[in-house]
Amino acid sequence: MRITKYLLVMLLLAFSALAFAQTKDPQLVEPDLPARGGAIPIPDNGYDGTLGSMACLTITETAQGSVEDANVEVSMEHTFVGDLTIKLVSPAGTTATVLSRPGLAEPADDGTDCCGNSSNLEIGGPITFSSTTGVVDAETMGEPGPAGTDIIVCTGDGECSFIPSPDSAFDSGDLSSIFDDEPAAGNWQLCVGDSAGADTGNLASAVLDLEVLMDLPESQPVPTMNAIGLMVLMLALGGLGLVLMRRRQQS
Repeated sequence: MRITKYLLVMLLLAFSALAFAQTKDPQLVEPDLPARGGAIPIPDNGYDGTLGSMACLTITETAQGSVEDANVEVSMEHTFVGDLTIKLVSPAGTTATVLSRPGLAEPADDGTDCCGNSSNLEIGGPITFSSTTGVVDAETMGEPGPAGTDIIVCTGDGECSFIPSPDSAFDSGDLSSIFDDEPAAGNWQLCVGDSAGADTGNLASAVLDLEVLMDLPESQPVPTMNAIGLMVLMLALGGLGLVLMRRRQQS
């Protein structure tokens, strides 16, 4: 009889554990990719509004899920920041213009007109673009220092984090929403264009920081025992107990 009670208690505990098992919901993660790419020359005075006229590097994202937010850090050197246009392109082909010739209200995103802020960029002072944590408007990047002197962006003026500004570009620069619900996995591109001659530069690397809504497997239903099945099990155990008791009495 004690054996029967012990078996019955163990079975009830096991079914209770299954019945109350919890399932996981999708979770937000932020996979930070390492910097990729080498020194890529930016075509001097080559930008015409197309990605083909820009220096681009590829960032490969492997996280499975949909994009919720994006930030990007760029390391590059250039002697005239007002020449520059920077775009981030998703694997789905969506383009965000995060910088468009700071200091110049250009009439069109086609590389024409002159001239923006003349300050410099250096590789040792990477700049970050974020719609959620950016500090200053990218359109003001590299504004002249005292007495109109040029500065070095980030390392010279301490301003390294910028809110994207597409200016006249048709593409939005809002990194917190432009890529929403697109697949994160695939090849992203960070592209830089130069719209005036003489001043030159190189694109060194980029770090893409994505907030991704992960795709988790759907929870499988937990097998449970209905009331009839439980009664059958109890009757079977009870019958087993009676058999054991009779055998014990006969012995």
